Amino acid sequence: MMDIQKLPPILKENTDWETRRKELIDVLLDREYGRMPRLHDAISFAEGGVDTSFCAGKATHTRVEATATFGDKTYTFPFGMTVPKTEGPHPFFVYVAFTDAVADKYLPVEEIVDRGFAVLHVCYDDVTPDDRPAPEAKGYYTSSLFRVLYGEEIPADRCGTITVWAWAASRVMDYAMGRDDLDMTRAAVVGHSRLGKTALLAGAQDTRFTHVISNDSGCCGAAITRGKVGEQIGDITRVFPHWFRLDFAGYAGREEEMPFDQHYLLASIAPRQLCVGSALLDEWADPQSELLACRVASAAYEALGLPGLIAPDRPAVAGDVFADGRIAYHLRPGSHYMSRDDWNRYMDVLGK
Repeated sequence: MMDIQKLPPILKENTDWETRRKELIDVLLDREYGRMPRLHDAISFAEGGVDTSFCAGKATHTRVEATATFGDKTYTFPFGMTVPKTEGPHPFFVYVAFTDAVADKYLPVEEIVDRGFAVLHVCYDDVTPDDRPAPEAKGYYTSSLFRVLYGEEIPADRCGTITVWAWAASRVMDYAMGRDDLDMTRAAVVGHSRLGKTALLAGAQDTRFTHVISNDSGCCGAAITRGKVGEQIGDITRVFPHWFRLDFAGYAGREEEMPFDQHYLLASIAPRQLCVGSALLDEWADPQSELLACRVASAAYEALGLPGLIAPDRPAVAGDVFADGRIAYHLRPGSHYMSRDDWNRYMDVLGK
């Protein structure tokens, strides 16, 4: 069992929360995920095809292209939006997706619409491909935003793709802010697995997201790293080094020396609503370490006079749903997946 007293502290004496929250995010960017070398100067949106008969006529689906300007360069990526035809404004999800399909195996869009929610979905591959470059390659990701950000040669201190995907989720939120049929008081960013990590980072940095949702994000996502079973830093940085700063791999086998852990990421979402979903058989992600991170991150909420995680003092068991505090956690039966059960838990919280 992890001794939580050995974790780097979330709170700092004589430091107000917003200052401390920024410090938590800064260390995560500087040691783990990396910073974009520059932010966009402008963003614009162009609406394309509109399907008014989507979901048997219950919703309207719109394709949108976002164009970001970086100095004398631009980068364009697409995303989709599905909005129920019922009276709004509608609570909504910005869903970072594995495909650009309107519905995929992780996105039961008709069921989401039936419950009165809108969903804006952006495919991570449309922003920056999830490809591991050869170490000697120059100008890798040449078809992606990385080429715009860095030019012909990517430096050793380049940011990871998770940072860029999180940036794209916030640009979709830029678009959502301009619509009167979406409810800005119930605006969630959500993702599964690597994109659950992305949703957490996007939500930590962008406080316009009132709800931040991680589904089975595990290592370098919602799970405490120290004492974790399953995937370790050595595993994830060997297979997916491009997700992070390159020097993050130096913590492999030295996790106890990190000046942070993933409770920093979860805590930085306070005082907003956080939802973490786990799956019983997803040992690679380690559900109990995800639950532990929620417990430890509660200190930030409690310091603000808010309830964090409200849960019994025991390991989670399949079927547990702890949704009464500002941190909600559930553990469903089954394996690594984003199921309708998961979506229903998140809609239950967002719909309150």
